[in-house]
Amino acid sequence: MNRTFIFVASSVFAASAFTLFCFSRLFQRPHVKKVSFKPSMPRFTSDDTSLPKVIEFDKENLTLDFCTSICTLINISDYDTRQKLVISLHEASSFRRNFDVIRDSKCLKLLLSLLDSTSGTLTGCQQNLNILHVVMNLACDQQNFPIIKDYLDDILTIANAAEYSDQARVALQVLGNIALTPDGCKLLRNKCVYLCNMLKMRDPYVLRNLLIVFVNLSCDIDCCDEILTQDPEEFMKTLEYSLSSNAPISVSLKMMALLNNLYSRMIKKQEISRESSDFSPSSKSIANSLKNDCTLVKSWIMFLISSSKDPSELGFHLQRLVSSLEKVENFNIEL
Repeated sequence: MNRTFIFVASSVFAASAFTLFCFSRLFQRPHVKKVSFKPSMPRFTSDDTSLPKVIEFDKENLTLDFCTSICTLINISDYDTRQKLVISLHEASSFRRNFDVIRDSKCLKLLLSLLDSTSGTLTGCQQNLNILHVVMNLACDQQNFPIIKDYLDDILTIANAAEYSDQARVALQVLGNIALTPDGCKLLRNKCVYLCNMLKMRDPYVLRNLLIVFVNLSCDIDCCDEILTQDPEEFMKTLEYSLSSNAPISVSLKMMALLNNLYSRMIKKQEISRESSDFSPSSKSIANSLKNDCTLVKSWIMFLISSSKDPSELGFHLQRLVSSLEKVENFNIEL
């Protein structure tokens, strides 16, 4: 009996202990692994998912604070991130209302300081291209000229490429926009010698943009006079090419517009000088070559007309040019 009692008591104790263990496990506080949370600092990389939140801002209405932040990010970011931010700024610079903000936030100055006119690497040229796209838009605002003028030589160097490049083309578009205003023409007036030397490079796509710069400058009296005093050698070679069948029609049209402005200015100066003395341009100047080679210019124009697939496309520019040529001293042309 004692053995039976001991066995039963042991069984009851074991059952009680097991029940108590189960209840203790049931109500025990679960073990939680401790994790240290630190505030995350945004690091924008090319594959960072947070970057789109920064570059997809309201590009039509930039604020000064936000643009200043973008400027800071451009200054400290890696190459890929910087390009994405610059491209976003290019889109924002399409809206004139953003001009002041981009300038006042120091973004324009920072971008210009990042230009590398001597870079021959693909990444360097691509960065120049992205920056110049922004500057091209901002160059339409004369208030940006005090900043742009400090980097004008860099822009000219990039524009003066030995071969075609996108950055050279856009650099010339920057210069063309600068030359749209009187202050811009004043800024470029003493660069006419450099621009005329650039005519040595006759890639048609770049030449068209270079001629746009000349056309815009020739609309300014002082710049037109400066162009007419330049050495004629490269200009006359470019003139012959531009009026040949080898040149794209877009190049021919720009050259004819430039010729009309130059001849019109020569006629005006000639009319003014008649009151005192004969108009006598320097013996070695574009003005003198255009005056003495009118017959040659006429032959180039006639050849262009005969070889053109659509002469009517030249009609308007041709009529204006002929009107100017007819008034040049010792020259009469009938077409």
